[in-house]
Amino acid sequence: YLSWMRPAVFVSGLVTNLDRPGLRRRVMSAGGQLDFRFTVLSTLDMTMSAGAGVTLERGRRPAREAMISLRVLR
Repeated sequence: YLSWMRPAVFVSGLVTNLDRPGLRRRVMSAGGQLDFRFTVLSTLDMTMSAGAGVTLERGRRPAREAMISLRVLR
């Protein structure tokens, strides 16, 4: 049975070479994740997570990634 679901959203940014405008880079990433906690056979707690994110930088194509994981707890 499913005991809970937790959504998560993240956003981050990074700027390098603040003192050298010609070499400065600005990168931003954003994404989301869903965590599902469920129990199997009344004793095994499991957490399944699925998420996706994208990285953006001026002059470059967006880079996309996805992930899925399963954690088995006793």
